[in-house]
Amino acid sequence: MRVYELAAELGVASRTLVLESGLTSHLATVPPETETSLRDRHPAPSRPPFPKGRGRSRPGPRRLSFSPDVDDDHYEPYRDLEYTEEWTTNDVAFYFSVDNATVRQWVRRGYLAPVRTEQRTHVFESTDAIAAGAAITSRTNAPPGPQANIRPKHHDRYVSCELAAAAVGVAPSTVRSWIHRGRLATQTPSAGRVTVRVGDVFDLARTSPHRRRT
Repeated sequence: MRVYELAAELGVASRTLVLESGLTSHLATVPPETETSLRDRHPAPSRPPFPKGRGRSRPGPRRLSFSPDVDDDHYEPYRDLEYTEEWTTNDVAFYFSVDNATVRQWVRRGYLAPVRTEQRTHVFESTDAIAAGAAITSRTNAPPGPQANIRPKHHDRYVSCELAAAAVGVAPSTVRSWIHRGRLATQTPSAGRVTVRVGDVFDLARTSPHRRRT
């Protein structure tokens, strides 16, 4: 066994063993009698050192364990959280299937307010987290703009880019961008002003990611 291997096992520095054993380098082989003497002088720690390349985990409440007590094919582990009064950031992320960074963003934007901070992590009331998550989901999945007010009989009408943008709740620059990229067909009547079909703008606004105009 070499000096550095024995040092890692005993949890001491290689330099310490080199000085105590009189060997020339941390790469030198430790004689059996010297190894016995060093082991008596430096008892091995009760807990092994952390593996190389892995540090200590960050402090904070551990994520709850969701192992079912019964064998049920329809068991949904996230349902156990609904019976827990307080959730950590990990719990909220697990319940809504999002990243922890997304939950922290909700806090920064004021969508979700923690009741306290414990060991560098937010703690939330479970009822507040469920209500905030439902509100965020409804806003995310809501159709952009007042599309419900556009009746199907008006979809074949051709209007200006500004009117079409106002009808579906997007910026006029968004409509012009769709035209420039070839995603939206246009008509140019005798007056010379570009017009677009309301139904085409409606479909693009519903399927394309964009920021809702309020």
